[in-house]
Amino acid sequence: MAHIPIIVSVGEASGDRIAAPVVRELASRRPELRFFGTGGSELQAAGVETRFDIDKLAVTGLTEAVRRARVAARVYADIWLQVRVRRPYLALLVDYPGLNLRLAGMLRRGGVPVLYYVAPQRWAWLGSRAAGIALRVNRLAVTLPFETEFFAKHGVKATFVGHPAVDLFSAVPRAQARAELAADDQRPLVALLPGSRENEVKRHLPEMQKAAELLAEQVNARAALVTLGGSHAELCRSLAPELPQTSAAQALGAADAAICASGTATMEAALAGVPTVVVYKVSRATAAVAKRLLQVPTIALPNLVLGEALLPELLQEAVTAERMADSTRALLDEQHGAQVRAGLARVRGMLGEPGVAARVADIAETLLPARWS
Repeated sequence: MAHIPIIVSVGEASGDRIAAPVVRELASRRPELRFFGTGGSELQAAGVETRFDIDKLAVTGLTEAVRRARVAARVYADIWLQVRVRRPYLALLVDYPGLNLRLAGMLRRGGVPVLYYVAPQRWAWLGSRAAGIALRVNRLAVTLPFETEFFAKHGVKATFVGHPAVDLFSAVPRAQARAELAADDQRPLVALLPGSRENEVKRHLPEMQKAAELLAEQVNARAALVTLGGSHAELCRSLAPELPQTSAAQALGAADAAICASGTATMEAALAGVPTVVVYKVSRATAAVAKRLLQVPTIALPNLVLGEALLPELLQEAVTAERMADSTRALLDEQHGAQVRAGLARVRGMLGEPGVAARVADIAETLLPARWS
């Protein structure tokens, strides 16, 4: 059986996690497919030949991106060489627009069909040239319901496939999670999710730990810190050694409220029905640019999906222990918390049905040649 090469490109752990089920789905349908590109442990386990450690690519903001631009340049050059040698029949590019939009243009010019999964958030930036994406990608698989209409206005063929967290995240049942964490039913439990990237953890976790201490004094709350294992867990332990570490599934299953860095984890908290304080802090240079260019009134994904400020947001100088504790106490109020949980149930209903990876694979198959024997 002749092999059909497919290039896969992700730039961080979240992309690695959501791309792997798509690769597995395609491989089960088309045994002749062979995958190569950038990725991490999830894609490697799915059978992808990866050539770069995605931990070296994951950055947030302008100053952080500048520091690692040379690494991205090497990745781009290597992929370009591999494309010329292997001549892939399809490119699956997942999120990470800093590298992947550039790759998309190169691949499309080279005659390689491009499927882009998790849309670049061009709708969030003033002056963004979303129409340029139509020149770079054949199909766009979007994960937020309002994105289809936005990209259609700019001539991009976009399909809403649902949010991957619907497939990938399932909170541990509350009674089980609280028992495993030895959580007292009389004490509220607050989940702390500082982010997956090193710079996010360093900016958020110290204040989160102080907020946890304040909440322990004010409402007798205890905290559980969500870590991802490996170097992430080690970094968290070095910054907050007294906080017990656990998984997102367990912490959010047990939690009465959460303090969470903006990103995919806010969707997991929404799926778990946990009222959440959303926080985010970047470098001053990045913040200055964002202040001028951002055209959306909110950054939390559940708020964007719902079209209203359901969850409180703390940004930049507002990311303090005192502000986090104040906002969390409000969410722990029985009446207000119930209102927020009702809103989160509405968010869940807008994120699509299970089977997201299969729907992405369906789109990919429309771009592949007919089965070979």
